[in-house]
Amino acid sequence: LDFCHGDYISFVDSDDWLEKDFIAMALETIQEYDADIYASGFYRAYNSVKKIPCTLDQYKVYDGVGFLDDFLTQPVSKQLICWCVWGKVFRRHLWSEVRFNKNLKIGEDALALCDVLKLSRKIIYTNHLNYNYYYRVTSAINTKSIKNIKDANLLFKLLYTDSFWKNSKVFNKIANKYYVSTVYSFLQLTMQPLEPQFMRSMQATIYKNIIMILKAEWKVQGLYGILKTVFACFPIGVISYIMNCSRKCSKCFK
Repeated sequence: LDFCHGDYISFVDSDDWLEKDFIAMALETIQEYDADIYASGFYRAYNSVKKIPCTLDQYKVYDGVGFLDDFLTQPVSKQLICWCVWGKVFRRHLWSEVRFNKNLKIGEDALALCDVLKLSRKIIYTNHLNYNYYYRVTSAINTKSIKNIKDANLLFKLLYTDSFWKNSKVFNKIANKYYVSTVYSFLQLTMQPLEPQFMRSMQATIYKNIIMILKAEWKVQGLYGILKTVFACFPIGVISYIMNCSRKCSKCFK
């Protein structure tokens, strides 16, 4: 990024590939609509033959906040709008000050994209399938390491504390994602052998965030949202508690 001098920037993951018309269609669309970002539909590719199309039914025109709003609204199990920098072409000026957070192993591109969205006047999402995202079970995003769990929570924390998003219409959705991520991260981390000091620091915020989740769900879905959250967290919490107790007991008998 420090050495780019062209008018446009695009990113391709090392194991992904483009359809032949990707760049041509992106430039044509950006110029036709006077847009800052072109975002395409994509294939989730498991190999060169088995490919699942992921796209909306039609063209959509967004501003930066609207694009993030649609991403946060879509079901986790059916993500048609990608929250990564791949599958897009950007006007270079959007990246003049934006860089990737080197402290994050996962989510660094999502965070950078959000910084770019803050500067974007117009984003064109097309339903053309001209990017191939190679899905690997062993990829960094699909690996449940302690570092990844912490990074996923840090990503939402950085968005949650960003003054730009705090004053936007999507803040409640970002806040809810952060609260849920914190609780989920804590429950996952209780299954890992971690240093006591870190666990205490997590516990210091966990109860506050549980209350915030319930408040957010109450505003959106009322009693149904609260019950849904409780029943979703309860089994994980019980399993985590049992595993934590069994680990402590095993230490006592050594």
